[in-house]
Amino acid sequence: MKGIYTLANDSAYDQLIAFINSVNMNLGENIPICIIPYNDNMDKIKEAIIKYPNVGIFNDREALDQWDRFTFDCWEAHPKEKQSSWLRPSWYKTNVARKFVAFDGEFEEFVFFDSDTLVMKPVDDVFQKLKSYDLVFDDWEHIKREPSTELEIDLVSQDQSISKAEIYPLLHCDSFWGSKKGIFSYKILDNLRLELITKKKIAWVKDGSWWSSS
Repeated sequence: MKGIYTLANDSAYDQLIAFINSVNMNLGENIPICIIPYNDNMDKIKEAIIKYPNVGIFNDREALDQWDRFTFDCWEAHPKEKQSSWLRPSWYKTNVARKFVAFDGEFEEFVFFDSDTLVMKPVDDVFQKLKSYDLVFDDWEHIKREPSTELEIDLVSQDQSISKAEIYPLLHCDSFWGSKKGIFSYKILDNLRLELITKKKIAWVKDGSWWSSS
């Protein structure tokens, strides 16, 4: 089954309703939409979606907890965690990375949209690309060059013994992407945790991107 994911809570209520309406208008009312809860502040949303038969809320608590633990463990290993609390960003210890529970959801193939966006055209091309690729992006992160990148490119190049030219095409944004269920198993997350925490590769992420989903 194919579907659409987004991340929201009642604080993003107006944007979410606009997003749902844009999906139904431009993709059709038959494609299912699953809202990943940013937190437990979901009362207005739960009431509003009663009139949308194709909209539901992600309710796999085990998957949410698993990704929350992974995110918190990784970010608490970042060098910036040891700095003064005055230097922490407004999104410190937020749940922005919960969007990745989409990998554990019900849709075999899916497209994720941030809830503050609008769907303006069909996404058939994304699903078509998923026949050949596990992840599909449409962004401009890969054309950024330092100092605008989210990663310390020199450090990545040094640690991985690859050129900057090889790194840049691998950089992508997480506000719009398509993928498939199950490609990030818990075993893979454990391996990522090893690389990021034990091998200290979390330090690749620049201070300005600390605790963000990017």
